[in-house]
Amino acid sequence: RMPEEKDLFPVAIKEKKTGKRNLMYGVEIHANVIQNVLDNNFLTQSSPAVDICIIILFCFGTFFILTRLKGRNFQRTFTSELIGIAIVIIVVSGFLFCSFYLFKHYNYITIISHPTLAIFVGYSGGVVYNYLTERKQKTLIKNLFSHYLNPSVINELVLHPEKIRLGGERRELSVLFSDIAGFTSISEKYSPEELIALLNEYLSEMTRIIFETSGTLDKFEGDAVMAFWGAPVSFSDHAVKVCHAAIVMQKEVKKMREQWVQEGKPALRIRIGVNTGEM
Repeated sequence: RMPEEKDLFPVAIKEKKTGKRNLMYGVEIHANVIQNVLDNNFLTQSSPAVDICIIILFCFGTFFILTRLKGRNFQRTFTSELIGIAIVIIVVSGFLFCSFYLFKHYNYITIISHPTLAIFVGYSGGVVYNYLTERKQKTLIKNLFSHYLNPSVINELVLHPEKIRLGGERRELSVLFSDIAGFTSISEKYSPEELIALLNEYLSEMTRIIFETSGTLDKFEGDAVMAFWGAPVSFSDHAVKVCHAAIVMQKEVKKMREQWVQEGKPALRIRIGVNTGEM
């Protein structure tokens, strides 16, 4: 520098036209400091305790709001994702505006980077939490209904978990009851191992037919089978499906009976009752 420029120092203020940082003589800087003292005009910085409280509030507040957006079914939707992003943008913008407003009008300095980062950390944590919760719910639905429903019906429940309504509801359904005629006398002629093998073969085929006709297996009671159509996923032709299932079950038992007779097994005959009504 030239000798006359040795007392010039860069300051934070920039020129409006060029945008370059201004240089100010040291004596002017001293004069500004003295004037600030005389006017009692000082910059005030937020305390570490306030900064920590703001960081915690933004981090956990963003996390809580994002997880609440999913509701009880925790199903991710495009709308909820947009709302979550909009909330993050609004909170960040509002915080930056308040920080600049406090600095301009009240000479109050707040830390911007850490609270802003806390908002994004809370958002990221909320996204991960919702993903893990949704994944857990899907696994729970599949495990819960895998023994009672057709896989296609389970996939429908996974995609639309709101169709599972806890507490029950009234709905018109069709139900099927079936049992083996004379099963008590048949069971007395076979050992438990032979009887279980016979029932497993019979019940497996009946369950397959129930699933193929979009039915829901309710329970087994010994040789009896109970199933219903039209829930948890609703469809209008449940009465037709239950009748179709009953016919197919009788046809399948007839095939199995012919094979069992050749193998020296009992000639099983089943009885089926169906009904449609409010349940």
